[in-house]
Amino acid sequence: MLKIIAVAVAVVGLAGAAHAQSELVTNGSFEAGLDSWNSTGPCDFSVRSSGSTYGVPAPSGPADGASYVSVAPSSSYAACVLYQDVAIPAASTAQLSFAASAGFSNDANTAEYSGGFEVRSLADAVLETPFQRDGSQASAPLLANYSADLSAYAGQTVRLAIVFNNGVQCCNETFADNVSVLASTPAAAAPVPTMSEWAMILLGVALAGGAALMIQRRRTA
Repeated sequence: MLKIIAVAVAVVGLAGAAHAQSELVTNGSFEAGLDSWNSTGPCDFSVRSSGSTYGVPAPSGPADGASYVSVAPSSSYAACVLYQDVAIPAASTAQLSFAASAGFSNDANTAEYSGGFEVRSLADAVLETPFQRDGSQASAPLLANYSADLSAYAGQTVRLAIVFNNGVQCCNETFADNVSVLASTPAAAAPVPTMSEWAMILLGVALAGGAALMIQRRRTA
């Protein structure tokens, strides 16, 4: 009987400790094109499986699925953002993960050329910069994985921003794929029996045990 009670208590405790996990980003792998993403600035926003707009170094393929997104200039100078706003539930933990890269032409040799992935407020204040690369660095076109803990923004809406800046010379591109924010919130705890309910449980167990004992004695008589 005591073993049965201990198991019941353990099950109740495990139910209370469980967490429900949910994906907050819609179309994070761009398999549905640019659906659920918004943009600002005079740029070419395109979804593809390979290649680049101006022949700059590009990813060899998607990080997930069949597509990745590219942000490229449509004029000699451009500052553009492709973004999606996500609401992080209160009292939750949230983990951002994504793949990103930036390709630069031979002329992109100054810091005015850059590509990045930022977490912003809805007022476009930069909160986190998990990926940033500019023209003072070597081109790094292959998609690589990055992450950031967004738990500090629980109860807020944040903006996931794929950022592009192009200078007066040509050219560079920002690439991204597999954008995800997984939020974990404590699941509702299983109701703990009241004292009267525990008494009924114990009585039921005692009666079942007594019945089993009587049946056993009859069989051995």
